Amino acid sequence: MPFAPVYSASKHGVVGFSRSLRDLAETDGVRVNAICPEFADTAIVNDNLAGMDEKTRSFIKDFGLLRYINLRAINLSSACLIWYAL
Repeated sequence: MPFAPVYSASKHGVVGFSRSLRDLAETDGVRVNAICPEFADTAIVNDNLAGMDEKTRSFIKDFGLLRYINLRAINLSSACLIWYAL
């Protein structure tokens, strides 16, 4: 999977950045969180899946990495807004 190192680095960057912001902001009563779903139904994910050989697709499916593939970006953003409103 040629995109894996870039994807992994960017996801870890978001998590690390969020944790650093959380540490800085908690004394002011500000809550910082990051939402990092595994996969969502986006053009990038679908293009990458379509370009994979069957062996790689099987590996991903066997390990359950596609269990959230039905998530859409709008569902994720709506869930985040509801959670933050609570």
